[in-house]
Amino acid sequence: PNVAKTSYLNTEQSESLAKMVQCRLAKMPIQYIIGYWQFRELKLTMKPPVFIPRAETEGLVDVILSHLKGLKNTEINILEIGCGSGAISLSLMKEYKSQFNNIKILAVDQSASACRLTLENAANLQLLNTSNSDANLLPGNFTVKIVITSNSFRV
Repeated sequence: PNVAKTSYLNTEQSESLAKMVQCRLAKMPIQYIIGYWQFRELKLTMKPPVFIPRAETEGLVDVILSHLKGLKNTEINILEIGCGSGAISLSLMKEYKSQFNNIKILAVDQSASACRLTLENAANLQLLNTSNSDANLLPGNFTVKIVITSNSFRV
């Protein structure tokens, strides 16, 4: 059966759809309108004004993961400057598994909104070790938040 002929929107759904249409007509990115975006294996919450990860960023994660596979018996420390939604750091945490290495990521951003969104995404994805998270304001309004630590993965 044709869904359009058999389905109706209630008042709340109709109002919500009208708001989404107005946002889209105002050229708001779809990721902000629907509130999330798929990045590799992650479903990330998206909120303005935090930048939306681009498709080529997924390729960057591939390059980093490929490099990490060659490392043995070491603690891996990664600094991500400009973490935005956390797409890179959180993808590395989720996808990097090694029986030989530990990985520690420090993700920073000058935007408090970006830091909050990275923390929110880390918590939603159960990748945040709350005992290692930090929230500090440094001179110059430079916000530092988030330290994500993964224990060794044993096969």
